[in-house]
Parts: sequence; C-alpha cells; structure tokens
Amino acid sequence: MRLRNPGTTQAAIDAAGEMLRLLQAARNEANVTGDKRDGFLAWCDNYARPQMRSLFAPTEELLAELDVSHDRVMLAPQLSVRHLNSLLNREFTAWDDRLTQLIIELKQQHRITARPGRPVVLDTSVLMEGGPFAEVSWHDADPSLAAGQIRLIVPILVVEELDDLLHDRRGDRKQKARQATRELRDLHHTQPTEPAALPGQPDITIEVLLDGDWHQRRPSNDAEIIDQALSVREMTGKPTLLATCDTRQLYRAGAVGLPTILMPRADET
Repeated sequence: MRLRNPGTTQAAIDAAGEMLRLLQAARNEANVTGDKRDGFLAWCDNYARPQMRSLFAPTEELLAELDVSHDRVMLAPQLSVRHLNSLLNREFTAWDDRLTQLIIELKQQHRITARPGRPVVLDTSVLMEGGPFAEVSWHDADPSLAAGQIRLIVPILVVEELDDLLHDRRGDRKQKARQATRELRDLHHTQPTEPAALPGQPDITIEVLLDGDWHQRRPSNDAEIIDQALSVREMTGKPTLLATCDTRQLYRAGAVGLPTILMPRADET
C-alpha cells in the first residue's frame, strides 16, 4: 500500500479504522431512516474520499475503486426500492470487507516498517552475478552503510525469478540460481519473511518482502524491483538503497531518485 507521506503507516491504520467505524455508523443510521443511498454517498464524499486522498498515493487502486463505487450508486438508473436497497447493501458490505482487509495489510506493513536497520533492496543480479550474499562485506559496500544495522530486503519477485532460472538451459545459471535459493532457504527455514542474521554478521539481516494482496505489478521486472525499493522507502521513511550488478538498473533507479550500490560481479577482478 503506497502512502503519500513516508513513515505514516500508523496514521493510515487509524484513519482506515475511523473510515470503517463511520461506514458502519452510516449503514446503521440508514437502516433506521431508510435513506441508504444518501448515507452511503455522504460517507464517500465527506470522509472516505478526502481521507484516502490525503493518506495514499494518487496511483493507489483504492482511490479508483471508491470513485467507481460512488458513481455506481450516484448514477444508478431508476430502480425499485428493493433493487436499490440490494445495490446499496452490496456496496456497504464490499467496503466493510475492503477496509477490514486494508487494516490487516497496513498492520502487516507497519510491523515491517518497525524493524531496525538501513534498508538495502537486492536486485536479482546481486544473487545471480555477485558473490555469495552472506559473504559480502556490506558495511564496505557504500559509505552510508559503514556503521549501524543493515536490512537486506529481497522482493518476492526476485525469488520468483530465481525459481524460473532453475529451469534455465545454461547449466551455470541454473547452478547459481540453485545456490542462491538454497542460501536463502537455509537462513530462513520456514519463515522467509522474518529477518535472519547473516552468519558471523549479527547486525546484518535478510528478509523476503511479499506483495500486498492488492498490489499491481509493473509491466517489467526491472521496473517492479525499483518500485518495490521505492515502496520500502515510503513505508519506512528511511533512506533506502538498491543493490544491483546491472548498469541499466543504476540508470533506471537514478531517473526516479533512488540511490544505488553498483555491486561487483563475481567474475570481476
């Protein structure tokens, strides 16, 4: 879930909870007065829409969903009372479910943001073309990482790319993907989304970042990984780095203001 302002996850949780409370209050009042249509539209116009616009990035599908729902009720043709009430009951129920799920997702996101350490998002190339990630001297990889804890974050898309490479025709690429996957699995066991300390480096952890339930991926994998790094920066409110071995990613990240670390390839001297 993309926030308009970095580090405001708790504010979003509180606002979503209030939106849900007001929705349920509007539904209860409408059941008494019988005017469900005005109750739902008032909730959209007076609270949900301004709150969502102030909290979430304009690209979030949540805003478009609310507009569609609002227009579906506002522009509904002349219906019988029974059919209109059926439509409104569906809208009330859909938004009750949607906001409940939103709060769950935001709480999961908040738990992730509270973890300590400077975030460093790993591109697939680091795992495929660099040396073993657990043996990298991450504190020396960039001056900003010289001191303090480091959080290595692997988007789930990177894990999926490794899985695809397990079937690559080139034996060396297949072997490298198998090695990287095994290293991640050995560290995380059955909890890949929980931080695991690197061997001999307790102040450096690695974790896998899953997509949100409503996340829409970018059309290219390179763009999606950059987008995930930007999302981590927005969630945590902390300066975030993208680690990559690909020069093309260096330029793409630079175009959107994302700092990078150009990691050496294993075959480079």
